[in-house]
Amino acid sequence: MLDCNITGYLFVGALVGVNTGEDIIHCGVSASIIHGSGDTNNSVGGLVGVNSGLVESCVVFNSMIIDTHAQYGVGGLVGYNWGGILTNSCIYLSSYTTSVTGVYGVGGLVGMLYNSEKGLGHVINCYSSATVMGRFYVGGLIGYHGEGAVTLSYWDTTVSGIVLSDGGTGKTTVQMRQQATYEGWDFVNIWVSYEGIHHPILKWVVDLSGEGSAEGEVPITVPNVTGMTEQQARNALESAGLNRIQVVYNCSNTVAQGNVLSQAPSVGEEIFPRVYVQLFISNGLCPGVIVPDVVEEPNSKQKM
Repeated sequence: MLDCNITGYLFVGALVGVNTGEDIIHCGVSASIIHGSGDTNNSVGGLVGVNSGLVESCVVFNSMIIDTHAQYGVGGLVGYNWGGILTNSCIYLSSYTTSVTGVYGVGGLVGMLYNSEKGLGHVINCYSSATVMGRFYVGGLIGYHGEGAVTLSYWDTTVSGIVLSDGGTGKTTVQMRQQATYEGWDFVNIWVSYEGIHHPILKWVVDLSGEGSAEGEVPITVPNVTGMTEQQARNALESAGLNRIQVVYNCSNTVAQGNVLSQAPSVGEEIFPRVYVQLFISNGLCPGVIVPDVVEEPNSKQKM
């Protein structure tokens, strides 16, 4: 699936909202936005919202997965894995870093992991190289691990900016690009290693590095818009030739309302015009911050 913009209210995924037990094999999502629209009972995943089946040899890259209200998981691949099996799948680092943004149970690969009455929730031979942002139960690979198992799976601590995960093993970008990191993985039939250059790539995926670009497109260097107002940032990006802009509003105690907190991709990265740029905009102080009333005291020395 390429260049999709999907918004849903309850159980949202680019391919499937709820997988009750089917097999999903050799599927990919690229250059897409998957956006939950605000129900607290929601689960949002880059591929599947809620999974109780098999997800095998699947990949998400160059995409944004967002829900700033969901309390049942936001994940790069699966939002809520309920007794499902995820194997040999990844969030791949391509020309644009996939971002996962949520509040509760936010993970680079899986938001929340549980068993079901039908089976064990299991993540096997998977990795994530997504940026991850959330407030409660946030992990580089797994946001919240209630039940189930995580085996021989990893996340990129350099890219995610997160050193913790409720399952899996964190490695730096340098380590993630070394085949020796992936103990027991099949680099003959399933994965391809580009030692020291890229993260492992699924063998069935052809020319991942070219995804997100159209014939004749020239890459554009991402300008620095952090600290600008939203309109200033939009103007700067559009002037550079980057017209696909996604805005996410987050609270901030340090950045003025209406200004850019951060951006993705990073400043100086080269991306193609059809790739989205994500802006994180301050929408004011975070809940619980008290701004004291300041009353100016009269100058007792002032003469009448």
